[in-house]
Formats: sequence, C-alpha cells, structure tokens
Amino acid sequence: ENPTGAARFFTIEDDGLAHPWGFADSIYINPPYGEARGVWVDRAIGIAASGTPVVMLIPAHTDTRIFQKALTTASAMVLIKGRVKFGVLRDNGRQQAASHGSALLGWNVDLRECAHLGHLVSLTPHSAE
Repeated sequence: ENPTGAARFFTIEDDGLAHPWGFADSIYINPPYGEARGVWVDRAIGIAASGTPVVMLIPAHTDTRIFQKALTTASAMVLIKGRVKFGVLRDNGRQQAASHGSALLGWNVDLRECAHLGHLVSLTPHSAE
C-alpha cells in the first residue's frame, strides 16, 4: 500500500537508500527507527541542500545527536501531539501506537498545512556541529 499517494514509493523491502532520490519534486521519509535513521537524516540533509523539499517523520528524541543534527539544518518542525498511531488494532480495540513522541522535520517546505497535528515551529537552519 502507498499511504502517501506518492508517485514513487519504497517499502522497507525496497531499501529506499539504495535508490536515487534526485528524480523527485519532493520527498517524504519515514525512516527505520534506531541507529539506522542516522544515514537517512544525512541523506535528507544532502538532498535538501539542492533545494528539494523534504519532510521526515522522526522520533522526537531531542537529546540525541541525530535529532539535533536534523533540527539544526531543517527549516520547520511540527511536534506531533500524542503518539503516532499505526491503524492496527490491539485485542482491546485500541490502535497500536509508537512508544515515543514524534516530529515532522521539513527542509525547503512550509509545514503550516501540518500544524493541526501538533505544534508548528519555524526554524532558522544553521550548520550542524
């Protein structure tokens, strides 16, 4: 399934890092969580440097280096209210949800359209240290 309606869509089996991203007018990234997301953030920052609009869903682990790196290079952020739900029902009828808060980080994009998801923050990007 393609929940984003994207013209090109890579699943975990496709390994989105193995494919070129330069063909896209805009890019939405929901990277694997854990240590693997570092290379995805680096790739997002790299493609955004060319002016391509990029939005990434990422755990809002504000204490981590990778979140700080993404945050200091992004132009906008939405801190999502509550926890992201996956649409998969548990035995009790409630949806499965992430175990942590999440954020949408944007490069070269206006995230005001996503403000209803949480708290919109406009950022002044600068080099990550």
